[in-house]
This record gives sequence, structure tokens and C-alpha cells, in this order.
Amino acid sequence: MFVGILFAVIVSLSISVFSLLAFLAQRHANPSFWKPHYFFFGLFWLGMSVVWALIATSDFFTYLELRYVSVFLTYVFQVFIGASLVSVAYFLNISALRRHIKKIWAAYFLMAYFLFLLSLVQYHLTLRPTNFFINQIVTSQQTRAIFVIMVVPLYTAAFILLARFVRLRHTIDRPTYTFHVFACVSLLLLGVAGSVDEIGVISGWIVTASRLVSLVSAIAAYIGTLALHEPDELVI
Repeated sequence: MFVGILFAVIVSLSISVFSLLAFLAQRHANPSFWKPHYFFFGLFWLGMSVVWALIATSDFFTYLELRYVSVFLTYVFQVFIGASLVSVAYFLNISALRRHIKKIWAAYFLMAYFLFLLSLVQYHLTLRPTNFFINQIVTSQQTRAIFVIMVVPLYTAAFILLARFVRLRHTIDRPTYTFHVFACVSLLLLGVAGSVDEIGVISGWIVTASRLVSLVSAIAAYIGTLALHEPDELVI
């Protein structure tokens, strides 16, 4: 069983590393292409870096049969998950939404995050049985429901933004286009893989498989932010 848990831990740590690289890469982008709200996309991936590092640590402590430590870490990374969703909501707010609904969007996510935190305090976690690959600790139905109502609008906005940039690709400079396409792809992949993991609809080796998709999403985010490093003179 140690080999399976170790593999899951390595995958989670790899996601954490590429998430951190995505954050660092946008911090050193070419100012000609970088915009202030891109910081919140990077901040989202910084939050994901913390989350996946804590998930890896939680899995390892569960293997050591110190599940009380894993439970505590699960509460901690859930707080970071909610905060990260608020951060990426701001990025999508500026990038994808019309001006007249931005205040409603912001209020919606701040309220949803407050309810998310409240549900974490009020309701207990569910500890799933130990298996070869992973030891899941699942949040309550109430917390998962609030998570879903936060993710669905974000997923929709990311899809709309991707469609917009694909449609307007000939009118946008290459670094900006590449960044947004990879950014949206990373969010869409993570939206599927991360959500099925978070809400507990899968278990066993399928959780690890979904985390491999999450790893691809973190790599896509890193590639997208690297596109913003392109020198001005190379842009046609």
C-alpha cells in the first residue's frame, strides 16, 4: 500500500510545484503583456500550490495512521480552496464578464465563501476506508453543495472566455492569446478533475487518475504564464 500512497503523494507534490511555478512566472512577465488582474490568476495557483502540498502531507499522515492530523490539514486546505476560488473569480470577473454584472459576481462569491467557511465549522468531515492508492477525507454534503455553486459559474465563465479568445484570435497579440487559451484550459481541466475529487464522487485509484489530470492543468497554467515572457520584438 505504501507504493500507492507514495505515488499519490508524488502526484500531489508535482501539482503543487507546477502551481507555484505558474504563480512565479506571471510575477516576472513582460510588462507589455501583463495586466494587474492577471495577478489574481497567479494568486489562484499559489493557493492551489498550498492546497496540493497540504493534500500530499495529509495523505502521508493518513498512511502513518495519524488521521487526526490529516483531518486538521483537510480543514486548512479547504479554507485555501475557497479563498482560491474567490481569487480566480476576480480574474474571470475582469476578463470575461460584462461591466454591469461585475458587482453582483463579486458579492455572490464573497457570500458563497462565507457560507463555505461556515459549513466547514458546522458540519463534520467523512473519513473513507483506507485503500491502496488514496485515503480520502470528504467534506459534508452542505460544504460540497456550496463548493459546486461556486465552481459552476467559474467553469462557465472560463468556457466563455476561451470561446471568445478563439473567435478573436486574429485580432489579439500572440502572448495575450496564448496566455488566455492555456489559462482557460487549465481552469477547465482543474474544474473537472479537482471537483470530482473534492465532492467525493470517485474513490480509490480513480482519485489518483483525476489528480494526474489536475497535474496537466497546472502544467498548462505554467505554460500559459510563460507566454507572457515573450519579448516585444518577437511579437508579430
